[in-house]
Amino acid sequence: SVRPKHYPRNQGERDSVRAIVSATGARIRRLRRSRGLSQIVLAELAGVHYNTLKRIEIQGLMTIAPWTLEPEKVRPFFRRLRELKEQCEQILGAPLPHLSMGMSGDFEVAIEEKATLVRIGTALFGRRAPANTTKAAEKTA
Repeated sequence: SVRPKHYPRNQGERDSVRAIVSATGARIRRLRRSRGLSQIVLAELAGVHYNTLKRIEIQGLMTIAPWTLEPEKVRPFFRRLRELKEQCEQILGAPLPHLSMGMSGDFEVAIEEKATLVRIGTALFGRRAPANTTKAAEKTA
């Protein structure tokens, strides 16, 4: 957890909620060209975590890469998020144990880039019915 030493848990205080901070593919694409990216994200994390949501424990970073039929095309997004996580850990001096990235179509690449959590619902359960089909079925039931 990322909890400053000067913020002890009070006796009887409820446990904190663990959270993973999301960075969208479009944002990663913009930030790949940015200098000081870890400082930008770290400032956002610190502002949210320490000032407004003190019971939130940041556990890592996540992204959903742009959809493509070619999983290798998303590797730069996954690699950049991993690098960002590593930079934030160095600056914070605390581990961010999770890196959540990759879905059914690209999870192998995400794992190669050190993902600790992947979303593989489609691989396990198949594709969802289109939204229109589901709504029509509900109306007739």
